[in-house]
Amino acid sequence: MGRRVLGGAPGRLYRAPPGERSGYHSNHLLFVWSRGVTRYTASLHRTFGRDTVAVLDALVGAMRPPMALRPVIQPPVGAEGSRVVGPSIRVGSDVSAIVAARAGVWTTSYDSNRLVRIDPATARAGRSWHLPLIRRDIGWGAAAVAAGGGIVWVANADDDSVIPVREVGGAGRPIRVGDGPESVAVTRCCTWVLDRFDRTLERVDPATRRAVVVADRVGRDPTAIAVGFGSVWTVDYGGKAVIRIDQRTARRIARIPIGGRPGRITVGLGSVWTTNFGAGTVSRIDPRTNRVDATARAGETPYGISVGLGSVWVADYRGGAVMRIDPLTLHVDEWIPAGVTPLDLAIAGRSLWVAEQQVGRVLRIVPGRGRPPV
Repeated sequence: MGRRVLGGAPGRLYRAPPGERSGYHSNHLLFVWSRGVTRYTASLHRTFGRDTVAVLDALVGAMRPPMALRPVIQPPVGAEGSRVVGPSIRVGSDVSAIVAARAGVWTTSYDSNRLVRIDPATARAGRSWHLPLIRRDIGWGAAAVAAGGGIVWVANADDDSVIPVREVGGAGRPIRVGDGPESVAVTRCCTWVLDRFDRTLERVDPATRRAVVVADRVGRDPTAIAVGFGSVWTVDYGGKAVIRIDQRTARRIARIPIGGRPGRITVGLGSVWTTNFGAGTVSRIDPRTNRVDATARAGETPYGISVGLGSVWVADYRGGAVMRIDPLTLHVDEWIPAGVTPLDLAIAGRSLWVAEQQVGRVLRIVPGRGRPPV
């Protein structure tokens, strides 16, 4: 332990302290070193016993600098006049998703398995539901939310179910789906559910409450879906790609390489948009060619994404900010501080609503000038 040279890099090797004070478990070895002005940390579980240091040495030696990208030139804070208004709205712990619907803005809490309605007019949390489950031995798992036709749909990743909640009414009985429903989307005909661990796409008929698998082996590690242009667009996190599936025939139309690690996906302003969490970028896909036609830097760890009010809005999870991006040039027009761990975004009326995951709050941002809405 102490000062060592691993992979050709001089640094410090030590055991993670107990109590996770370092952010790592105490059964990990850490190696910290610097290259230029950048500080690096490599962590490895001591599974390999005496060989753990040798494995760390090989890992550090194999590391390469991140791919070359244009540096982000951060615009002045609030350059376009956008601002957070009013106090933050408490909605519970571990907010997992947010969506705008006819009767309000809705958020889900993973830890408490709750759905909360926010009144956009008053910016206050109103009614909340503790969602029904199929299994009786868990009380958490609300991972994703979507809305359409007067119904809010919540996917519970641990219960393997989706729950329909009428905006005027209450929660219905859960519908069993595949293993690990991670994302949900709504079209006129039906509700679409992505099962991460089964790697399947299901179609749920709201009238019959039947879930039918329409596509299997959807990527290596599918994590999110969006609908538009007659297709279901699936993020394959493990395969670093987006897979396009025809809504009517369930035929796979295209596999579109993205690069980095794609996070969330949305459709709007004539394009399909993805955040690339691992690469710190946003990509724009042309649905006519099924190709990425532009990629640009977008903060440290872009995750949630929404399109509307003439702009593309991206939540920088670790950067604690929301970025306003010009949809034509992909230039970051504005950088808006947005609390702690902003995860997901929704647009309702003339406001942007930001879900802060770890602190269980929602912020309201009123956009300033900028591009006129299209």
